[in-house]
Amino acid sequence: MELTDYLGQLGLLWLLILLRTMGFVFLAPIFSAQGVPVMLRVVLAFLLSNIVYTFYVPTAQLRLLDDSMFLASAVQELALGMLLGFIMALVFVAFQFAGQFIGYQMGFAVVNVFDPSTHTQASIIGQFLFTAAMLVFVGTGMHLELLRLWIASYELLPPGTWMIEHFDTQTMVAICTSLFTIALRISLPLIAFLILIDLALGILARVMPQLNVFFVGIPVKIVLGLLFLSLVTTELGSNVRRTRDVFINHCGEMMHELGADIPQDGELEVNRGLAGHAPDSPDS
Repeated sequence: MELTDYLGQLGLLWLLILLRTMGFVFLAPIFSAQGVPVMLRVVLAFLLSNIVYTFYVPTAQLRLLDDSMFLASAVQELALGMLLGFIMALVFVAFQFAGQFIGYQMGFAVVNVFDPSTHTQASIIGQFLFTAAMLVFVGTGMHLELLRLWIASYELLPPGTWMIEHFDTQTMVAICTSLFTIALRISLPLIAFLILIDLALGILARVMPQLNVFFVGIPVKIVLGLLFLSLVTTELGSNVRRTRDVFINHCGEMMHELGADIPQDGELEVNRGLAGHAPDSPDS
């Protein structure tokens, strides 16, 4: 390979790394928050791309890419970065869904607040759990796991060496299933408690017909629901860790599928190495 071709391939490699990083930074949680200026996200993507480029180039296996191959690789790299960021963003969406389920049962079905991260109306309980989960995520250093996942993606899927055709739609089905399963698991204890309150109010209405259950029941459910919610939040840290591990596992499985035809020097267990003692399934 001539010097000009070699330098040209280095430039194309840097662009591929930048595209994957841009897709990840603009959709990953914390980094993609609306409060983070776009220019800051662009600068962060450039810095992270340069870091990976510095360590990756000495061991990279360069190959000549024509215009059509580079265009296809560029689209794939951008799509991979966005997929990884989107999957990890579902960690907080699960808590938002759980809060929405709880809010309906507490009587907050029409009580919504403005969500500044998505510019939409969100359940007040869902927004509370979303914000609390994000604070726990950042406060315990879990956001560093996002960077580890992003770096591991270059070890499993070197830029320009994998094909998007290996992507299995069943992976997305499993991810969506995990999302709703986790949301139900988080909200189920409180929902069961509120159902017991409804049952008790129903029995009370039969025993004391003169009591206006609808007038008394709503504030009782709200007060007891908030009290029980405060107890549930004491386990928020462990729930956030388990949810993070589940979706990191899904990212690892997806990257192993996409890189099925890439020869590896050693099997990199992303779903175990990044998530530590991650559960094998959302229900574990």
